[in-house]
Amino acid sequence: MTGEEFTAFVNYVFEEFGARENKLAKAMGFSRQALARWRSVGCPRNVDLVAAAVIAGLDPWKPLPEHLPNPALRQAETERQQSNDVEE
Repeated sequence: MTGEEFTAFVNYVFEEFGARENKLAKAMGFSRQALARWRSVGCPRNVDLVAAAVIAGLDPWKPLPEHLPNPALRQAETERQQSNDVEE
């Protein structure tokens, strides 16, 4: 995101959720100073993805089947775990 786009994101979060920069920074896992810097110079690609995850309300990823995005992947992982349980 460019600095202008990042500023629009920060403003959107405030308008929609009432979260100021310090709360947004905490939710994203970055410092408030980093957010201020990205408003002027833009942010790295991974920050775009963190921003999307925050807006989508995603929890941090965990290596459990229910966190796999695709239902087929969840089913395959569940089946794999069940077959491991049977073998033991």
